[in-house]
This record gives sequence, structure tokens and C-alpha cells, in this order.
Amino acid sequence: MSRSETKRDGGLAPGLVSAVYQPVIDLDSGGVVGYEALARGPQGGELERPDALLSAARRAGLLAQVDWECRLAAVSGALDAGLDRSTTLFVNVEPESVHRSPAGDGRAPELWRRAEESLSVAVELPATALRARPRELVRAADACRDRGWTVVLDDVGADRDSLALLPLVAPDAIKLDLRAARRGGAGAPALAEIATAVWAEQERTGSALVAEGIETEQELEEAQGVGATLGQGWLWGRPGALPGEPAAAAAAAALEQHREQRSDPAASPFALLSEARDAREGGAALLRSLSRHLERAAAGIGAGAIVLAALQSADRFAGATRARYRALASDTTLVAVLGAGVGAQPAVGVVGADLTADDPLREEWCVVVLAPRFAGALVARDLGGDAPPRDRRYRYVLTHDRALVIAAARALAARLG
Repeated sequence: MSRSETKRDGGLAPGLVSAVYQPVIDLDSGGVVGYEALARGPQGGELERPDALLSAARRAGLLAQVDWECRLAAVSGALDAGLDRSTTLFVNVEPESVHRSPAGDGRAPELWRRAEESLSVAVELPATALRARPRELVRAADACRDRGWTVVLDDVGADRDSLALLPLVAPDAIKLDLRAARRGGAGAPALAEIATAVWAEQERTGSALVAEGIETEQELEEAQGVGATLGQGWLWGRPGALPGEPAAAAAAAALEQHREQRSDPAASPFALLSEARDAREGGAALLRSLSRHLERAAAGIGAGAIVLAALQSADRFAGATRARYRALASDTTLVAVLGAGVGAQPAVGVVGADLTADDPLREEWCVVVLAPRFAGALVARDLGGDAPPRDRRYRYVLTHDRALVIAAARALAARLG
């Protein structure tokens, strides 16, 4: 970003960011249920588009400040136009800046206090960040829920491989980009795959489905055909200023908040699952067989499957185990290994995470496989003793209950770096 766009205190020049608004429509009634605030950089410049603006901010180390300016422009315009809690304001937020405070701007806390008192805020987090930064996105969703904001996962369909990660965020609403879904795969079959994964999440949590980018009556019909109840796009007008007197919101304005769907970075997968299922006792040889059964299931699914494993310590991730997980990483969406002393990338394509000395996961052996149409988890706790690793005994739970598998997956994902 140029010097004219920043100030000495690290803040941004006044007027750098503005907002325009696009209505979100109830597809049954045709009524307005809310507005999405779309950021705009300096008019007529190369940073006018929000993607270019945020990319430049990221390169300059100013992402949190620019993201805050986008949020402030969004809520400022909404408050000035007289929006209230009957109409949802959809605001785009970068996951890594949810916990950050803006630099050089004393108006932010007061403006956000007014917004939280007066507006119904739905925060849109980008689905494209799921595969690259799953922990950031999971924790950002949790932080948004703590603040009373509705969580929307944006641009679902742009990356088919990330669909398996949907349950980790458990969004209150899913924004499906139909055009990106068609471009990203082989037309109707690709759209059917994406829609099926979204329906599974809808059925499990009751998430609302929003279709974006609707420009024609044919696209409206397609959106309704895949189960969308809300939509937005040029069919109802291009982004612009909010109306002086916003229309009365349609009945579908309220999006159900899934407050209970949150992760706990201190949670033990074994403790979570053994509360719901009776634990058995078995030796390391049995657990190796069960683990490899789940690994083979993931390999058979390929793209769209995620594998999260906790192997106690780095010395358990060596030799044939390391080779298997490297092969899994080349075929599946995400493979992660956690353990004491495990590095950030313990094998090519594998995400790693070290465990703190007091983490109960150091005593657990977990393998979790999650895909849109498969869920399986093995979670075990070491019974201790002096036996070598190959002869140790464990209490364990093996389950294919999707809700329990997701709970274990969220506990592991919250620890990823």
C-alpha cells in the first residue's frame, strides 16, 4: 500500500475504505431479509476491488487495520441508514483479524458498541481459508459466536475439496456460489456433489442456505432447486447505497445461531467420546489394525476426506507410519498429525502440531477420518506402565456416529498451528 494510504501511527488514511450494499432476498416471498456490505477501496484506483485491497493489505502487514476499516465502513453506513435488528447486516471478516484490534483509530470501540446494540450482524468467513488455515477459521467462528454474531461460511463451492471441513466450522448459514461450483468441476455432477455435502450439513445443524451470484430467472430456479431459501445477485439489483428507508424485513430475516457448536482447544477426544460410548480395553496391536482400517477408508475416498491423528509423541510418527501419512496427504484434502515434539510439517503435505506439556492429548492415540459421506474415529487413552510402545494397553472407543466424530475432529483441529 502507498504512503498516501497509511498514517505514521500505523492507521489508514481517512476515506480509504467505503461500503456498498447488496440485498439478501427471501426466495419464497421476494422480500429483503438483509444486506451484505461490500468493501470498496479508493474509487477508480487499482485497490477499489476488495480482493485487491485485502491482498495489498496482507502484503503490507496491514490486514487487521484494513479489515477493521471495512467493518467500520459497513456498520457506519448501516447505522446512518437506520437499519435495525429486524434486518441482518452481512459483514465480511478475515479470520486472522477477528481477535485483533485496529491501530490508530479511537472511534472503533464506540462504533462497534453502537452496532452491537442496534444491528443484527452476520459475519461472513471465507470457505477458501478452511484447508489452508483450519484452526484460524474454527477459532474465528467461535469468537464470533462469543460476541453474539451469526456465522456465515462464504464462497462454498469454490473449492470442492474443502467440503469435508464444513462441520469443523458448523456455520449458521452457508453461502453457495453456484457459478464457482460449476466452474470448479464437471458441470452438473460437480454441483450435485457440492449440494449433497451442503445438504448433509443442513440436515445435521439446520444451517440456512444462501445462493449468491443470481443474475437470471434460470439461476434463481437452479438455486431453489438445490434448496436455497435465501439469495442475492444482480437479479435484484447491483450493489449500491442503502435505501433511505430500508424495507421492512421479511419473516426469514433471523438466522438461527448455533451457540453450542464450538470447539474447545483443551478438550480431550477420549473424554468427549467415552462420555457417550462405553470404552473397551485393547492392546497396541489391535489399535494399529483399527487405525489402518480408518486410514484405508480415507485413501479410498481421496479428495474430500480429512485425516486428523494424535500419536502421543514424534517418535511414534516414523518409518512406515510416516510413509503412509505422506501418501494419504497426496490424495486427500487435509492430513494432520499432533504429538509431543511434532514439527509444523512432519512429512511432505502433512500439517503438524506440537503439544504442550500439560495437554491430555499426549496420553491419547486418535485417528479421525471425516468426509461428506463418511465419518469414523478411534480415540484411545494410554493405561500407562513400563511396557514398550508396541505392547502398551489402552482404553478406547471406536465410533462412526457423525456427531461424535465431528466433536473429536473439532477438538483436534482447534490445536492445529
